[in-house]
Amino acid sequence: MDRAIFGKRLEQIRLERNLSQAKIANLCGLATSHYSMIEAGKRNPNFDTMLRIAEGFRIPLADLLRDDELSGYVSYDGETNNVIALMESLPTDARKFAVRLMKAFSDSHK
Repeated sequence: MDRAIFGKRLEQIRLERNLSQAKIANLCGLATSHYSMIEAGKRNPNFDTMLRIAEGFRIPLADLLRDDELSGYVSYDGETNNVIALMESLPTDARKFAVRLMKAFSDSHK
């Protein structure tokens, strides 16, 4: 998903919930300046940050990645959808651990 489109999606959700950038950043455990740059489309969030934002909004990651301007949803292959579903089912600490494992695995295959 394009950074600008993702940022607009975040802004849309935040405004629908009447939240300030400072409030949602706090709920996500992010610095307000970091969240602001993501929402402005100036920064690409990593997977862990996207999970934190989804948790802050209390929505599934798939809903966060929804793209109404394009096709309605970001399309992934079956295996990627399985990984997303598994990650969403884990508690926060387990997700963080799984992300570290995936990063280590990815780094070892570069």
